[in-house]
Amino acid sequence: MWNKIKKKKITLLIGLCFIPIIFIFCLTLFGIIVSIYINWNTMAKFITEIKQFKILSWWNYAIKNQYGLLITIWLSLGFYCWFFYFVLFSKVNNKETAIKTTDKIDFGDSKWLSIKEIDDISDKVNIKDNYKNTGFVFNCKKIKKDLLFNLKNNIHSVIVGSTGSGKTQGIVLPTIYLNGKSTTKPNMIITDPKGELYNLTSGFLA
Repeated sequence: MWNKIKKKKITLLIGLCFIPIIFIFCLTLFGIIVSIYINWNTMAKFITEIKQFKILSWWNYAIKNQYGLLITIWLSLGFYCWFFYFVLFSKVNNKETAIKTTDKIDFGDSKWLSIKEIDDISDKVNIKDNYKNTGFVFNCKKIKKDLLFNLKNNIHSVIVGSTGSGKTQGIVLPTIYLNGKSTTKPNMIITDPKGELYNLTSGFLA
């Protein structure tokens, strides 16, 4: 969240630096319009100005006009106000992460990951050919005869679920199996008060 605010502040400051450029552009554009209006009957003069790119003449037209300078300033500020509004209230599409916030903000703006978002931020590993992948399993999907697991390294996880909800079968055992099968042989520290995990995996891990 703070990173987004910081990025928006930087963008607004960069936009502020462009105000003089916008002002010069608007001043030149307004000067060209005034030049066309003044030299309408003698377009040859205006064409000569265009060919020679007499930008100072156009600025002079704009500044000498009663409303030229005022209109130019207001156009520049109006453009920046639009830019300010666009940056401040636009939805940021952050490509660095697949996690999106909810549309409504109720006590924070986090939400549960969708299946697509899980696939985007993790490796999808086939249980049949996992030889180098290691990490923590936090989702699985069966496609025909293939069982695919979402695996992610360096992740802090808390598994919450009632008795019989599938915590051991769906998360813990696949994690032990995939890491134990990997050729990199990562270290695993497993607490097993009931002895269930030992009975199911000790032969495989030995």
